[in-house]
Amino acid sequence: MTTDVIDAFKLKTGEAMETIFYSALLLVNAVMAAIAQALSNLLLEAANYNATDCVQPSSVGQYLRYLVTIIPGGCYLLVLIIIIWFYPITEETRKTTKTALDFLKSMEDDYTEVPLLHDESVQYIT
Repeated sequence: MTTDVIDAFKLKTGEAMETIFYSALLLVNAVMAAIAQALSNLLLEAANYNATDCVQPSSVGQYLRYLVTIIPGGCYLLVLIIIIWFYPITEETRKTTKTALDFLKSMEDDYTEVPLLHDESVQYIT
């Protein structure tokens, strides 16, 4: 899905910004992990979790089940619905984007044969 978004952005703007997209994805992932850890601590505190006790109240087990099943699944589903609602990429739009990008790439390959290193035997047009 990320590559489809990057391709659609490149087709729309003409700029390839893969590093920006992946950097933003990693940043959001890190922020969400920090928020998840903070919420985990708050919920376990609400369930009377005590790290020094060997036996925990039954509410701790119930809260842990919520923390690893319902809460992440619900958050993921909510974010996914929002993303799909505002940025739908269907199979048809994906194929159209791929065809257009392939065409642009073939046009670039035809007109941008530039030597990578400065060579005295190559005459450059100034």
